[in-house]
Amino acid sequence: MPGEQEQSTTQDDEQRETINREGITEDLRRAADDIAQAVEMTNKLESAIECDKSEETLSSHPAKLTRRGFLKLVGIGAAAVVGGAGLYKSGKEVSKVEKGSKGKIIEKRTGVDMEKIAEQNNFSAEMEIDNGTGPYIIHIGQVHEPPTGSDVERSLFKRKVIAVQKNIEKITLDLQGGGACDEVCVEGYTTKILLSYLAYISDVRKKTSETQPTVEAFCVKARELERLSMLAAVGMEVGKADGVDCYILFKEMEKMEKYFQKNPPKFKKDENGIGQESHQKTEEEKFAKAVKLLEDARSGKNELLSLDGIYRAGAELKLLIDGKIKINPAEDETVINKAVDALREVEKQVALEGKNELVEANKRFASFAFRPREDAAVNFISKTETGGKKLILLVYGSGHNFKDAVDAYNKANPKRRFGLIKLTPNI
Repeated sequence: MPGEQEQSTTQDDEQRETINREGITEDLRRAADDIAQAVEMTNKLESAIECDKSEETLSSHPAKLTRRGFLKLVGIGAAAVVGGAGLYKSGKEVSKVEKGSKGKIIEKRTGVDMEKIAEQNNFSAEMEIDNGTGPYIIHIGQVHEPPTGSDVERSLFKRKVIAVQKNIEKITLDLQGGGACDEVCVEGYTTKILLSYLAYISDVRKKTSETQPTVEAFCVKARELERLSMLAAVGMEVGKADGVDCYILFKEMEKMEKYFQKNPPKFKKDENGIGQESHQKTEEEKFAKAVKLLEDARSGKNELLSLDGIYRAGAELKLLIDGKIKINPAEDETVINKAVDALREVEKQVALEGKNELVEANKRFASFAFRPREDAAVNFISKTETGGKKLILLVYGSGHNFKDAVDAYNKANPKRRFGLIKLTPNI
């Protein structure tokens, strides 16, 4: 019977889909867990810095993480953080370049109207260290999701983080067009974590790629894309690598779509000649539905088909998957591990309500979370293969000011000085 045939086909498809999905997650579980842990700790570390920066002037590093700032991190007073009240609005780091002769100094030095690029993407631009015609480090500031807080608060801030990442993507591409090098140093990436990500991406691509695309495989992938993207749309986690596998699947489907545009599919018919017309129509309908789903995901018109999960993993990772940039590490593993350990001690003392111990824990946290990490990032930048290009991009938390680290590097390396320009999100 045609109805029974359709039901059997659906069950087979679902079984194949389950096997495919389990194969991917099982094979890559270890790498994905490593990545998830690194992303979680970086978000936690930077959220602590960003919460603290709302308490202090941003013109210099704070001596400590204040108790009030840390309570914001763990959820008390989180509404103020989520609302962005006062966040990144004080001190030198967010002061917008004045219009007029000073306002155009970045364009004069670099040949790129960076103020315009920043303004178009709701960022502000500031020349922090003038180095003539270059080279320049372009610090593109980013923000992070608070690890705790109510579901509503986290959801609201998550949207802001995604909006900032989408603008970072546009800024990166615009600056590339203006002569920035293809290698971008990115916060949170140690050499080890970068290699884990590259291996993860490579393996997911192998699992999802099709040597000879078929209608059946395209339809199965469409249902998996729908499942992953809908989870992202309602705010649930999308696998351990948070949206990466969803986006890679989307890119593979785009490749298959191009194949079918050049090679129109031939739909299967029942070999026994029974119900041929019905079977063919069903397969055509499935294919048409899969094509529409792909288009909806690409256009963003359907809110339940969201590809935004990739932006939670970072705009630069999306650009890496797109083949438009290369990512370089910006974190020394020993240094960031010390910063994370120090943050855990702060958490412990906040819970215990220890006063003297909390002061010491705060000092230790500040001693690792700021300058040592900034020095490590500048060191990685100094090793970047620029190919003669004079703009080197650094995507790093807005709570950081790299002026001292770059000044120190310049004094130690007078023949290879760097200028510094900061682009800050206005949220």
